[in-house]
Amino acid sequence: MKIAIATLAFLCIALTGSAQTNAAPARPSPEQLREWRTNIVRVFIERHEARKMCFTRKPWLTKKYARLIATIDARGCPRSFRVAWIDYLEAWHKVANDPSGLLPAVEVIAGAAHGNLLMAAHGADGMAKDSAQRKRDGSATTDALFECQKIALKYGVDVPAD
Repeated sequence: MKIAIATLAFLCIALTGSAQTNAAPARPSPEQLREWRTNIVRVFIERHEARKMCFTRKPWLTKKYARLIATIDARGCPRSFRVAWIDYLEAWHKVANDPSGLLPAVEVIAGAAHGNLLMAAHGADGMAKDSAQRKRDGSATTDALFECQKIALKYGVDVPAD
């Protein structure tokens, strides 16, 4: 009997939870939308400041950039933006912790010149594999940022240019 009651209680809790997740989300108030927009703009401004500090001159400070953007508080942003922002942070964390010590994002920006650096550092055999991984890592940061920008536009935020 105790097992049946526990099972019934579990099913009630599970069904109640699933009913809540299937319900249409409440429409945010105009004040909430304004707050979200303000916070999204602040996140992009702080990101831009971090980029200026880390990528204006060479050598680029990829690890510092990853640390700086990780300190940007996105808690006041809508959930969809926070999730996309976390993806952006994770992509940059991966780039910043690249064991080769080379900047994966350079390949996206500098193209063939970076390929020559890879060949010198790793030899021709490992270059193709390393190059493909760097393209994926570099495009992951771009893709994650694009998702943040898309969500910002959805909330009526004019996305600042870098």
